[in-house]
Amino acid sequence: MSDAFRLQIISPASVVVDDDVRGVDVPGAEGDFGVLPGHAPFFSMLRPGVLTVRMADGTTFRRFNVTSGYADVSASGCTILSDHIEDCA
Repeated sequence: MSDAFRLQIISPASVVVDDDVRGVDVPGAEGDFGVLPGHAPFFSMLRPGVLTVRMADGTTFRRFNVTSGYADVSASGCTILSDHIEDCA
């Protein structure tokens, strides 16, 4: 099993992230959840909150404010679509 997976974070304006990552914490509609390599496939709606990405180097984190949208976790990785995504500086 790999220690990274493909993450795509997409807004109507642009592709915000399209990279291999080690993990992502997502503000799901039914509660926050984390995705790691090898995660079981599932689908979740998003709620407004902070999405945290652990980059492939294992030490760099990126944080984004997200609004409504959804997360799709599959064998090929994780795709997050949101109406509005803003980098937390």
